[in-house]
Amino acid sequence: MAVFFASRINAPINRISSNLKLLSENESLLPPLTRADELGSLDRLIHTVASEVNTAHLRERALIEKAADLICSLDEAGTFLTANPMSTRMLSVQPEDLVSIKLNELTVLEDSFAADELIRRSIKSNDFETAELTLRRADSTTIETRWPCLWSDQEGSLFCVAHDVTKEKELARVKQDFMNMISHDLRSPLSSVMVRL
Repeated sequence: MAVFFASRINAPINRISSNLKLLSENESLLPPLTRADELGSLDRLIHTVASEVNTAHLRERALIEKAADLICSLDEAGTFLTANPMSTRMLSVQPEDLVSIKLNELTVLEDSFAADELIRRSIKSNDFETAELTLRRADSTTIETRWPCLWSDQEGSLFCVAHDVTKEKELARVKQDFMNMISHDLRSPLSSVMVRL
């Protein structure tokens, strides 16, 4: 009777163990146990967790793929490991073509050192590090970007979100030019008034 009881318990425990291993490896689980006891309930709970994790992964992937910023990961040498589809619109480069290119190869010459320094600082820090880099697009035009980056020891990679700040910078330049023009236009009449006094 003890042997019968042990074999009746052993099979579902092995199935649960296998499903837990498959869950940890992000692979498809074995079909759920149909038993009405605690072991069947535990196995069904594992399937529910797997389903929820899968749903969360799909939502996360959809958010990354539809993001208005370039979301990517780099290795410690600054080589792209992954990139979302925004790379096509931002840089005119397909995500799969971006993989294996170094960040400093995309920057204008003046910013290549800043790109390397961003990577070094991010690896040493436990917090976000940010830099503004001017990147060259595939059509030779340039784009102004802001790069907040965070190093993950667990993943062994740098996670970055590159935001296009070209319009922002252009607006700031126009504003500054306007202020300089107003200042100059006011200074001339004031100077002549001061000379007359």
